[in-house]
Amino acid sequence: MAEKTWKNYKEKKHAKPLPLKGIRVLEVCTLILGPAGPSFAAAMGAEVIKCEIPPMGDTCRNMTPFGYLFRGYGPVFVHSNINKYWIGLDLHKTEAQKVFLELAAKSDIIEENLRPGVMENWNVGYRQIKEINPRIIYISKNGFGQWGQYAVENRPSNDGASQGFSGYAWMSSFPDQPPLKSRIYPCDDYGGLMGEVAKQLNKEGNVGPKGKGWIKTTIRKILTNEVYTGTLIWGRNSVRDLPVVRAENAWPAIVTRSTFDRVQIVLRERAPVTLHPRRVASRYLLSGLARCGHCGKALVGQDAKSGQFTYYVCGTLLKKGAGSCPARYLNSQQFEGLVIEKIKEHVLTTENLTRLVHIVNEEMDGLAIEYRQRLDSILDDIADVSRRLERLYDALETGKIQLADLAPRIQQLRQRQEQLQATRLELEQELSDRRVELADAETVAQCVVDLRNTLSESSLAERKSFVRSFVKEVKVTGDEVLLTYTIPMLPGGMTEEKLPVLSIGHYGGEAGTRTPTPFGT
Repeated sequence: MAEKTWKNYKEKKHAKPLPLKGIRVLEVCTLILGPAGPSFAAAMGAEVIKCEIPPMGDTCRNMTPFGYLFRGYGPVFVHSNINKYWIGLDLHKTEAQKVFLELAAKSDIIEENLRPGVMENWNVGYRQIKEINPRIIYISKNGFGQWGQYAVENRPSNDGASQGFSGYAWMSSFPDQPPLKSRIYPCDDYGGLMGEVAKQLNKEGNVGPKGKGWIKTTIRKILTNEVYTGTLIWGRNSVRDLPVVRAENAWPAIVTRSTFDRVQIVLRERAPVTLHPRRVASRYLLSGLARCGHCGKALVGQDAKSGQFTYYVCGTLLKKGAGSCPARYLNSQQFEGLVIEKIKEHVLTTENLTRLVHIVNEEMDGLAIEYRQRLDSILDDIADVSRRLERLYDALETGKIQLADLAPRIQQLRQRQEQLQATRLELEQELSDRRVELADAETVAQCVVDLRNTLSESSLAERKSFVRSFVKEVKVTGDEVLLTYTIPMLPGGMTEEKLPVLSIGHYGGEAGTRTPTPFGT
């Protein structure tokens, strides 16, 4: 079975045609929310032309802690603008607006994330573009939408503002500290994905609510609405905290419950991970990962004797007292040490890292194959354009067609030829720069040692991040712990492992009392 699955894998990996090949996207975007969507389209084969307003261009060009980089290629800019063509157009000027309209007439999709009304003021809004290209798909992605109080007030927005208004920054903060912005850009990237779904619906001609086009907020509301499963829900936002009324099968379902549940799982997996501020600031390594197998509550880190002893205890037992849950107290050092040793045993191994190196090198080799395939296609296109130009020149020499009639077509073919030649040079440069080298066994073994030392000696925050990368959950039931990994790491591809765990031993006087009786027996 395995041989059949992996046979000719590298050759077949990039054999499928790109789904958006032949689609042209014209982009007037900045920061991350705007460029993210066209980048997804470019990765699937679309031709994306990014228009930047000089002299600054995209704000992300200089968003880097390392100072100015070559040609303004900041890390954030490069990440959000791969596989695109770039052009500088000062849309404040009439000449640039004419160039943009010429490009829009030959494009399939236009995406922008400027404030509402800016594109209309530049005479390149949806109404102006629709007159010259009725089939255009026009996507506007704004922080506060196209209507509402903040849109009317002409307020700009970005990911940081979205985290602040939504409360996400507060959830990421530490106790008694001001709100803390996430280091990643979840609102921008997540919004970019919803924008692509809206784009596809608009492209297929599906009419949105109230006869308008689709926007990403509408897509989100539909995907999370149980109404489409035939379920009536009443009182979810009750101000008096009344119980929610649910009526199953209130009307014929459009979507099955199983499909709806799978969609919610996918949305949760793609949504940014949120942690309670107390867990972020906790000094216990497994805080947020360890759970009680009896009642399902989280295991909470506690200390005794002014921090001299530390242990994990079930949240139910901690709040409700003895007898509320049969869970036992767990010595934190032994418990955390057990998990760390299992990560070293199953994850940080020479075999795993060697396999990872081979996968990376195969991926690089696969990219080289893709570049070669693209180069062959470009060479075929160049040859085809050259043949067309030769036929036009022959027609001119024989006098069959006048120069005035052929000049626009000749100019168009020459521009296409120049674009193809530039692309050919880029691909040849990529192929010449690519070097696929396998790491030797000694290098891999040293990496294993370094990673194990990192897990044992690094800071608590680094160890937490490392553990969460490979461990999904640690569930304790009695004297047994169920360790669930995020990816298959055990022999046979299994993701779960059961282990014995030691509970805290109670010491004291006779009959388990803390001190012996002073009167003897």
